[in-house]
Amino acid sequence: MYEDPRSRLLTCAEEAFLSCGYGATRLSEVASAAGISKKTIYRLVESKAALFAAVVEKVVTATVHPSSLDGPETEDPQATLRAFVRPFAQLALSYRGIRAHRLVLTEAVQFPELAKHNADNVHAAVAAPLAAWMARQVAAGVLNVPNPDIAVGMLIAMIVSEPLQAAALGITDALQPEAIDARVDEGIRLFLLGAQCPAEVQRSPRS
Repeated sequence: MYEDPRSRLLTCAEEAFLSCGYGATRLSEVASAAGISKKTIYRLVESKAALFAAVVEKVVTATVHPSSLDGPETEDPQATLRAFVRPFAQLALSYRGIRAHRLVLTEAVQFPELAKHNADNVHAAVAAPLAAWMARQVAAGVLNVPNPDIAVGMLIAMIVSEPLQAAALGITDALQPEAIDARVDEGIRLFLLGAQCPAEVQRSPRS
């Protein structure tokens, strides 16, 4: 049993959103599944859109840990990037992540707040900490990245975007965990070939 009403609410809301879709999800049914009243929902979140945002925030922040980027700038950037990016890639490319992406794709035209909440949470939990880490690497002479925000977007897109889009549209099956790990490693390797300062490339361990 979950320890508090909000945790129960977020878990039941995620199940409802992924199973029924955003538009078809009824807060009264979510409340019933969570064992709380509909009135209690509005004491915990102000709207269905806020509930969706809270679900995304909970899932992403439980998976991605910016503290893994807190090591000294002289650490192996390949290992640091892998420790941070791998959990996010495993989440995004999981069956759970694919269903969530499909939900946003299919319902964002009618409910544009879905795409915004999803993008805002991913930016806060993933892109912003990674861009800050890259900026520190630039200052330390490890990376040559003129615009960390653009570089982060390109790195994440290279690893996650294409297989996520293809799986969400039903073009391909979801990748297996070992295939996701291989994609993470290759994406980071290619990124660092272009982003590392020449002296750092020579010192980097060969994978």
